[in-house]
Amino acid sequence: MSTGVLQFVKGIDFSGNDFSGDRFPHDVEQMTQMTWLKLNDSKLEQVPDELSRCANLEHLQMAHNQLTSVHGELSDLPRLRSVIVRDNNLKTAGIPTDIFRMKDLTIIDLSRNQLREVPTNLEYAKGSIVLNLSYNNIETIPNSVCANLIDLLFLDLSNNKLDMLPPQIRRLSMLQSLKLSNNPLNHFQLKQLPSMTSLSVLHMSNTNRTLDNIPPTLDDMHNLRDVDFSENNLPVVPEALFKLRNLRKLNLSGNRIEKLNMTEGEWENLETLNISHNQLTVIPDCVVKLTRLTRLYASNNQLTFEGIPSGIGKLIQLTVLHLSYNRLELVPEGISRCVKLQKLKLDHNRLITLPEGIHLLPDLKTLDLHENENLVMPPKPNDARKKLAFYNIDFSLEHQGMSKIAGVGAALTEKQQEEEERQIEAKSAVNWKKNIEKHRRHIDYSDIFDEDVGSEEGMWVWEIENFYPSIMDEAFHGQFYDADAYLVLKTTREISGQLRHAIFYWLGEHASLDKGMCSAVHAVGLRNHLNATCRTQREEMNDETEEFLTLFGEEIVYIEGGRTTSGFYTTEKPAHLTRLYRAGVNGTAVEMEPVPLSAESLDPRFCFLLDAGETIWIWSGFKSRVYRETEGEESMMFRSKFAGWDEIVQVDYTRVAESVQRVPDLKVIMKKDNMMKTDLGALFLERQPSMSYEESEELMLDCNYDLELMESFVLEGKKFVKLPQKEFGIFYTMDCYVFLCRYAVLPEEDEEDEEEGAESDEKPEMDFKCVVYFWQGRDASNMGWLNFTF
Repeated sequence: MSTGVLQFVKGIDFSGNDFSGDRFPHDVEQMTQMTWLKLNDSKLEQVPDELSRCANLEHLQMAHNQLTSVHGELSDLPRLRSVIVRDNNLKTAGIPTDIFRMKDLTIIDLSRNQLREVPTNLEYAKGSIVLNLSYNNIETIPNSVCANLIDLLFLDLSNNKLDMLPPQIRRLSMLQSLKLSNNPLNHFQLKQLPSMTSLSVLHMSNTNRTLDNIPPTLDDMHNLRDVDFSENNLPVVPEALFKLRNLRKLNLSGNRIEKLNMTEGEWENLETLNISHNQLTVIPDCVVKLTRLTRLYASNNQLTFEGIPSGIGKLIQLTVLHLSYNRLELVPEGISRCVKLQKLKLDHNRLITLPEGIHLLPDLKTLDLHENENLVMPPKPNDARKKLAFYNIDFSLEHQGMSKIAGVGAALTEKQQEEEERQIEAKSAVNWKKNIEKHRRHIDYSDIFDEDVGSEEGMWVWEIENFYPSIMDEAFHGQFYDADAYLVLKTTREISGQLRHAIFYWLGEHASLDKGMCSAVHAVGLRNHLNATCRTQREEMNDETEEFLTLFGEEIVYIEGGRTTSGFYTTEKPAHLTRLYRAGVNGTAVEMEPVPLSAESLDPRFCFLLDAGETIWIWSGFKSRVYRETEGEESMMFRSKFAGWDEIVQVDYTRVAESVQRVPDLKVIMKKDNMMKTDLGALFLERQPSMSYEESEELMLDCNYDLELMESFVLEGKKFVKLPQKEFGIFYTMDCYVFLCRYAVLPEEDEEDEEEGAESDEKPEMDFKCVVYFWQGRDASNMGWLNFTF
């Protein structure tokens, strides 16, 4: 691969290679955009140094290697979401403590190592949803782990040396799967279990369970589907288990149960029941009411013919039945009516014969009868059919009810085939689909699927990533992301020795179009690659078939989001760069000049705009000529700059002395203001033509005829100060002025006053009135008017 394209690689699977010593490819450090990497079974002895440069790595798998430490390199991967280092030689000291502080870390798998205690700082991995510490030597779990990892969905602590669990485990209210098998747990009473209402899987095999340390009731655990209490020496089935209505899978093998005290109506949804290795002599008749039961394991008991329910044929969904190592001499005829039965084990019994209908089970693949010395098999129905061969009648199930005459049918078949071939050849010349087929690029599935896929019994699961299937580790079987699509192959061996394949493709609820389409296409490709005759079966999230659920033992876990990337080219939104601009005026144009993003750039003489992406900040210096306006509260001066904005609030700027006196009650002020408003519409009309100097002199003398005194003030800061005499008559557009004028007022005389005035020589006293004028420049702040008003 050209080194120029390495930076565009999103993921690569190096599993199965030999990277011992210094054989790891150094070009990996150029894959800076890589998000997933698989190094399983690669003979790694240490984490490659090249990984420290893959800063975008999110999913890392290094299972089945020889690692003793993962220090250093993992700490340099800040975006890690899943770390899988299962089956290595790791010890607690070999795990860096800072990786658990990564906020995106959700999947942690440290199983099958040599840990003696929980890794330090594990409690800081608060975003974890999967934690697997199984198959180690851990003796205690710190309280802080259960107290902080409250988002866990899957917790596996099986096969350790735990004697108890912290009481804080009750805080894991979202936990769906809890596996504690093969631990002593002598001091764990399960008192916290009823509070974990989301739990669906509970495995406690070989954990010293007794009737005293199992809760008497589990009524609130409606989601519990899979329970394993095997290998615990229980004398009877705990009463709490009978009340689990939604139970699908129950394992009670390896106990001392002598009687199954179940009643009709219990375990109605049960699909798998394992009661092997007990002391049962009878299977209760109410078992035949479990119409959804598909698997029944009852080997290694003391069952006889009378102990098998005669109505067992009602279990029409039964596919697996194990009755090995019992005391059976005969089996009920009803077994022949279990038409979906695929595997029947009757070895190590005392069988004399079997029902004749045993040969008519259409799907039976495995019939184990060894170690039954006196067994005589009934004759096969095919032997009787051979006697009717001369009639040329086919009595097989595939052609039952159809007859044909030998020779004539064969001749007709050959003629029909020849005619069909001629029709096909005639259409091939204009068959556009065939022309497309010639030019279409075919996929070589031998390069995608390994040689051992489908060659032996087993199950394989692939996830669709970048249009192609990618094999998944067995530890993740049954865990499905709702934004991904998967391909599943189940291979079994029939009685004849032939392999039988079942192919499924599973679609998440939020899976993209390319993932869903590719899963369907590759399912067909896998079938053709295996030369299988089965059909590919579509499975959708929350609507899976029973056959598909059986593959995973009902342990399907849905995880929100997608683990794999789409094959379509996607563009990531670039990170926003915060910028600072300084507003300035150059002639008649407003310029936004970018300046360094620092506090030193904030000059009080200017206005600055901070572009922070979705938020824009405006900073105004106290010396800048910037006025703020808010929607719905615009000043009249601001509105006057817009043509057609007629929502002008009429305000009287020609206030009288009474309106400016200080009144403590704001309501009184507003009431008086409303009474004194005047029409200022003329202020916003076009300017009238100027009058001549003579006219202005005459008007001035006329207006000032009664003027006795005038004092002028100018606004400086927040106060009005007396205007210097030399500046009288000079107005600045950015200033506000107040003029206090005193006018003489002649007293009004009525008729009575005139008669009295004729007799009296006294002159009437002159009255006066004060008028306050407020003048605001076009570019002045409204603070002047507010200070003047209040």
